[in-house]
Amino acid sequence: MRLDRTTIMWIVLVLLILYAWQCGVKSHGNFTGLEYMPDMAHSRAYDVYYPSPGAGSDIEKESGDQQVEQVFADGKVARQPVSGTVARGYIPYPYADTPEGYEESASLINPYAYACSDDLEEGKRLYTVYCGVCHGAAGKGKGKISATNNGPLAGVPNYMAAAYLQMEEGKMFHSIQWGKNNMGSYASQLNKEERWKVVAYIKDLQAKYAKGDQKLDSDAAALAFVRGSVGGVMPRKTLGVTPPDCVAKEEALEKQKATIDARLKAAQEAAKHNAHHGHSHGHDDGHHDYGHSHDKKHNDHHSKKGSHGHNDHSDEKKGVLGAVADASKSFVEKSVVTFKDAVKAGKSFVTGDQIVLENVTFNTGSDVIKPSSFDELDNVIKILGDNADMKLNITGHTDSKGNATLNQRLSENRARAVFTYLVANGVDKARLKFKGLGAKSPVGNNATEEGRAKNRRIEFEVL
Repeated sequence: MRLDRTTIMWIVLVLLILYAWQCGVKSHGNFTGLEYMPDMAHSRAYDVYYPSPGAGSDIEKESGDQQVEQVFADGKVARQPVSGTVARGYIPYPYADTPEGYEESASLINPYAYACSDDLEEGKRLYTVYCGVCHGAAGKGKGKISATNNGPLAGVPNYMAAAYLQMEEGKMFHSIQWGKNNMGSYASQLNKEERWKVVAYIKDLQAKYAKGDQKLDSDAAALAFVRGSVGGVMPRKTLGVTPPDCVAKEEALEKQKATIDARLKAAQEAAKHNAHHGHSHGHDDGHHDYGHSHDKKHNDHHSKKGSHGHNDHSDEKKGVLGAVADASKSFVEKSVVTFKDAVKAGKSFVTGDQIVLENVTFNTGSDVIKPSSFDELDNVIKILGDNADMKLNITGHTDSKGNATLNQRLSENRARAVFTYLVANGVDKARLKFKGLGAKSPVGNNATEEGRAKNRRIEFEVL
């Protein structure tokens, strides 16, 4: 298609007008003129400690770009701490992010130098989350993104190399605090105690390596070797950390457990008193005990009422409801042996025995063991102590309510929680196994609340 002369002139005229208008929109000050992507130039977020143009400003008038509202008279949206004060939540660190500060940090002493097992385990968890991707699980610089493992990041140190094997822990802490070379600061991800725990775990890795590499005769000698000769003392008033006493920590935990036990016994006495006076007891979904919520007379009363009100019309039931009703009638409950009854009877446990821990309960939908379960678990520990060759397979079960996959996972997590409790209290983990079966192996009728309560259980099999 050919354009006539008049059309071409109009197109040229329009282009000239647009060009002239654009030339008249000049940038000045903080205003960049016409912008293709204004958000790239003007943050929609609060820009703390700096003036931020808001409604009524020149920028807003000329570009229509309304930014944050003005909060203070000077345009700032946050106040700096008053001179001589420290911002809430800020913990001072005495050494600057300089080469001199790095060398001075060598005098710091790790408060978790001889960490308790739970602190060391926490250090391992934090190391895995924040450090493992670069430094690798073994600390040899072979993480997934390290060049030594065909990743993109070069220069990741090998903690087992001579230059790092006896590095002062204070320098390690300083590097996590401020960052070092290609590594950025992790001060916003890890608080000061967590940083020290990570350092303690790294030293633990180094000690295990050094024991074989240096042919050292004991774990203590290996740990002393990798710590080197660090002088100085930690400025505790500044860092606010004191070395943990593992014995004292264990005693405190035992004291806490004793307090819980005392409260539990008081609650049990109160429950007995209430039961004697005719009060009823219920279940929650986290329990798997065998208590009844009504006395026998009350159950009989409801049974007769139910028979009169529903069973005469059972032939009229159809579909899912009919299937549930049929299951309720046809299910034959299985007898079980409870741990409490087995111990009371003086039973000798033999291979193949399946014992239900009826007093081990959890919070609803959770794998958190309730404190009321500790007595039963401690008695299991005692039985294991008295029978040195005894091994157990711990199994978790749920009722059939809810998603089958989630029930399977919950049952396994609860079995794992019991396994963890036993191991944490001195049982050799080689003597234990655990698994979850979800709702696959009911002993009670899932069509009734009482049956579901029986199915929510932890049991063990003697191997």
